[in-house]
Amino acid sequence: MRYIHAFRALATLPLLLWAGSAAVSAAPINIDQVIAELQPQTDLPIWLPDEVPEMDEVYISFDSLSDYYLISFDYTPDCRGVTFCNYGHFEANRIGEFITVEELSPIVRQGMPQDEIVPIRFENGMSGQFVNTCGAFCTARAQWQLGGILYSAAIKNGTQEATLELANVILSGAERVPGTAQ
Repeated sequence: MRYIHAFRALATLPLLLWAGSAAVSAAPINIDQVIAELQPQTDLPIWLPDEVPEMDEVYISFDSLSDYYLISFDYTPDCRGVTFCNYGHFEANRIGEFITVEELSPIVRQGMPQDEIVPIRFENGMSGQFVNTCGAFCTARAQWQLGGILYSAAIKNGTQEATLELANVILSGAERVPGTAQ
């Protein structure tokens, strides 16, 4: 993926969104504000969850290009997707490819799960794959393709169940808008 380290537009939206309960449930997202910031920067359809499961509050930041975007779900307002303050993300990439078995680490690190790829089916009937990769931390990721675009919902140190829940929340919404980047 050529854009992982070549982000041109990094915008942090000043969004502290509070779910309002003592138990962790789901933090709502101000969809209109995110779309207003992201739409002019990408040509891709924008998919966005209404809420982020397992978070009480969420700050949104994103990176984008005309054929790529990554929306980060952060714990702090100035995180911008940095590992220590990031819960996870949602990514769309026109030239992205599924992670393959050859890309997984064969090394089992003490105390870390082994890298794995598992076929999954989403609530809407689409199929995809769950990928868990571990290094300094693990990244649990649900991947699927739709309209020639690779989508990925990821949670740092997440479980397959939590990652699939996040992906299903994203897929249960409608395509928000096609992008309009020049």
